Amino acid sequence: MRVLIPFLALAACSEFPAFDTTIDAATRAAPPPDLVPLDPLLAVADRPSTITPASVARTDGRAAALRDRAAGLRGQVLSDPDRARLNQSIDTSALR
Repeated sequence: MRVLIPFLALAACSEFPAFDTTIDAATRAAPPPDLVPLDPLLAVADRPSTITPASVARTDGRAAALRDRAAGLRGQVLSDPDRARLNQSIDTSALR
């Protein structure tokens, strides 16, 4: 515990960051959020899970389809002749 005292003393001497300057005027003028009772939220959390083997299979199938789609998008977009044609038509003299 005595080891922490110097570090706590140093932390107490540091300048507190100005968080008020990071909030824009629209957020500052907005009404505060509504307070809601906690019991309905806890009741939903206590319900049994709706995850079934069928829902897992559906989700796995969607994930596999998305992975396949992503793999198809990773390929080369332009063919080599198109890339060469575009590179020849770019005038870079103004960039110098």
